[in-house]
Amino acid sequence: GMIAFDCVACRGVVGDEDLTSEIDAVVKHVPASAAVGGFYTYGEIARRGGNPGFHNQTMVVLALQ
Repeated sequence: GMIAFDCVACRGVVGDEDLTSEIDAVVKHVPASAAVGGFYTYGEIARRGGNPGFHNQTMVVLALQ
């Protein structure tokens, strides 16, 4: 199975019309029999150094076997 944690800011960028494309892009990497679920999060990361960047449009996926 797979659980996707998607940043809520992605939804604003992708838009409601293209949510299906985002889901399809994730689902194509698992067998058809696998359970897939996910939700939008308000999580943030904080960098202590290195490149500054816009990092609130990320997706983290947990795959379970």
